[in-house]
Amino acid sequence: MERFAVATLLFFAWGAASADDGDRQCDAWAQAIVKGSADACSDLCPQAKQFDHYDYRAGLQAAFASEPGLQHFLKYVARSTVMGSGAEAHACSVRALLVHWGDQRFSTSLASQPA
Repeated sequence: MERFAVATLLFFAWGAASADDGDRQCDAWAQAIVKGSADACSDLCPQAKQFDHYDYRAGLQAAFASEPGLQHFLKYVARSTVMGSGAEAHACSVRALLVHWGDQRFSTSLASQPA
């Protein structure tokens, strides 16, 4: 029984460390997009441009820079057609913006969007 308890604790400790690593990697990915990395936005930026006629990198940069930029970006989130690995990067962008602006300011901007 004691071995089971130790194994269970180690499993949950590993899971918590993995989540933190994933969050850091996600934040780094979003920042790489903002800074102009072609690799970080290799799927997402072309999809946004081709399918939605949206300059993703400029939109994300504006979203980090100002609340009006965030609101404009959130309008794009509602109509985005990105898929596959582009959608993973997109989710990282939204998460990074939530962390950047904090719960209150992000949720206020989100609540101002049309249903």
